[in-house]
Amino acid sequence: NEDLAEVVERYKELSQVEGAFRELKDVISARPIHHWKGRRIRSHIRICFLTLLISMILRKEIKGLGVEEPFEEAMEGLKGLRVDWIEVKGKRFLLRDELEEWQKKLFKRFGMKVPPTVLETS
Repeated sequence: NEDLAEVVERYKELSQVEGAFRELKDVISARPIHHWKGRRIRSHIRICFLTLLISMILRKEIKGLGVEEPFEEAMEGLKGLRVDWIEVKGKRFLLRDELEEWQKKLFKRFGMKVPPTVLETS
């Protein structure tokens, strides 16, 4: 029956969307936000959709760079990057973690300069 097949297909799509939103909440550490006005509800949905879209683009780009680790682990690696202030002889510097090769390629893929390892700020 075509109607049954259509229902099953839509249910699968719903399941995929729900899974994507669960993943999205994990990726951005989203908390429930309660809105009462239509404008805010629509804005919240747009932000969630854009975040989901960005996540999907990142997933595709990271995979395209030949990264073998699962997307979630790759994202944890990106989230774990740190920049620290250090002071040497009265001068302040920013010192960032070393990037993996794929992370450097990801910066370049999106037209961003790879930040220097050490940056003098004063």
